[in-house]
Amino acid sequence: MEKIILVIDDVKEIGKTIEMLMEGKDCKIIKKYNGLSGIQAINEKVDLIISDIKMPGVDGFEVLKYAKEKFLGIPVIIITGFGDIAIAVKAIKNGAYDFITKPFHIDEIENKINRALNVNWREQSNKENKNQTLIIGKNEKIIKILDFIDTIHDTDSIVIIYGESGTGKELIAKRIHESSRRKNENFVAVNCAAIPFDLLESELFGYEKGAFTGANTLKQGLFEIADNGTIFLDEIGDIHPLLQAKLLRILQDGQFYRVGGTKPCKVNTRIIAATNRNLQEMVLKKEFREDLYYRINILPIYLPPVRERKEDIEELTQYFLNKLCIKYNKTITLSQELMQLFIEYKWPGNVRELQNVIERIFLINRDKSTITSKDLPLDVLLESSISNNYATTGDLNYKRLKKKIVWEFDTLYLTRLLKQTNGNISKAARISGIERKNLNVKIKKASLDINTFRI
Repeated sequence: MEKIILVIDDVKEIGKTIEMLMEGKDCKIIKKYNGLSGIQAINEKVDLIISDIKMPGVDGFEVLKYAKEKFLGIPVIIITGFGDIAIAVKAIKNGAYDFITKPFHIDEIENKINRALNVNWREQSNKENKNQTLIIGKNEKIIKILDFIDTIHDTDSIVIIYGESGTGKELIAKRIHESSRRKNENFVAVNCAAIPFDLLESELFGYEKGAFTGANTLKQGLFEIADNGTIFLDEIGDIHPLLQAKLLRILQDGQFYRVGGTKPCKVNTRIIAATNRNLQEMVLKKEFREDLYYRINILPIYLPPVRERKEDIEELTQYFLNKLCIKYNKTITLSQELMQLFIEYKWPGNVRELQNVIERIFLINRDKSTITSKDLPLDVLLESSISNNYATTGDLNYKRLKKKIVWEFDTLYLTRLLKQTNGNISKAARISGIERKNLNVKIKKASLDINTFRI
């Protein structure tokens, strides 16, 4: 049976060399010359991927990540330079099957390719959870959370995830479900804060025929739909006190009554809850039942905000950017200066805000190969910054806040620009696209001394 090898390298001679090497061995070589087109060529028919690490735009690590996420078992051989052994080791740790270094030794390449083609990755993929939710991050807290999930994979105990809005609580809940014994059953997510009280009860527990006007048939609730699976109660702190008592009963014995029902229903549903509120404070204020709090606070997980995991921002940014590049068939990169701004920004809206900002600047700048800080609309960051500052400063003067944030942004941008150009105003004006006269005015307003940047 013909084997398909996908070779991804911006140096065309590499693909030709491997094609000549495998000639007459019942192999088909597909050659792609950048990471984006290579990713687009990956499918279930591919038997082996050979990819260079260093390519413009989407690099070999992104190819590896995509392959491991979508087609878990496809062996990936990474190509590195002779002095890049540390990079090769990192690739192996990230799931690469093997690596080869330049300059090539023909016998070595042939042996590694033959061994990789003997790997039955399709059989391996069936044994593993190919669709397991991807959690991106090397932050110590994120790693500990993933380790904790592995520890509790064989338990049905209640898990509650604490974290600010936009931190990815539902992703963590899905990962818990996919790591559990219930992974082949339903995962049902419900946002308790988004559904009005008078509807939430019937959504969760269902209703009997004739329970109220318009109830023409029996309706199963979400707890029944999640029977033998998992139900994710997002923003559980927003559940009305009258519903908290009914929820407590199902937590205790798995029983509940449909709206208008007289016979108890019983389900075997694993519960994962989440909230962005302080439930302990709510208990003290009599806003949340104390007995319910202690019933759900069995296995707590504290998900950090993005500002506490800055080391993950670049990887998250690249992940979202690459998804857009693949979707729109574009090869776009972010400048290092813009990436540094992303790393230093506090992201009050967390991962959700980061993803939205990347999508917006991508769609606005689809005709460019590189997006820089001057392509970033100020209001992208201003809207979240002003909203966040209302809570922290109590200042409701929009114009004053906007002026302050614009000044801070300009100062940061100009500082980096002058560092990059060693205080050369003409060069800084060319890079920024700001007229020299206007640039001098901005530098003066920011109280920056050009001489401090000159070498």
